[in-house]
Amino acid sequence: MSLVISCTSEESLEDLGNQLCSALAKLVMKVDNHTLGVSFSIGACLLDHTTQDVRALFSRAQSACKLAHKAGGNRLHLAASTNTPG
Repeated sequence: MSLVISCTSEESLEDLGNQLCSALAKLVMKVDNHTLGVSFSIGACLLDHTTQDVRALFSRAQSACKLAHKAGGNRLHLAASTNTPG
């Protein structure tokens, strides 16, 4: 799933991502007599003046999502800004 959300800073994007993480962590599914928790990984990035196109934007977000998953899931990973030095 992808979301496109307007945020003006990495801090506001991270705050929103953490709120989403908290809300998702509370979700449970009931199947027959079993209660199942929800697992998720969120990758996020800001659109900035160096972003070349939509594919590059989604590629950065997808890479961040993979890093969140590799770190154990159930978390947000914010991709480094493309205009961040080094």
